[in-house]
Amino acid sequence: MSEPASMSVFIIDDNETTRAILRMIIQGEIYHVIGKANDGISDMARAQKLHPDIVCLDIDMPDSSGLDTLSTSTNVAQCRVLMVVGNNCRGAVVTAIPRGPAGLF
Repeated sequence: MSEPASMSVFIIDDNETTRAILRMIIQGEIYHVIGKANDGISDMARAQKLHPDIVCLDIDMPDSSGLDTLSTSTNVAQCRVLMVVGNNCRGAVVTAIPRGPAGLF
């Protein structure tokens, strides 16, 4: 039986504790966290240069929202974007879905 392929993950969240928790949850045999950052648009560009398989992107950040980041980022199709929602904000989820994230959690 072949071993599962490793997938690279980049985490963008303005909260350091949330970044650390996501890293602890994600990091393992299959998923490898290749970077983490605290800002939306500029760090999404940095993430895309690393070509991660998955980007975990916080929706609610003070400098730029994850929704704006998702809308303005080029090459989003090259990776899967999982929107991270820290609150029960149905409006943000409804807004994010047509913009193309692979999932919301």
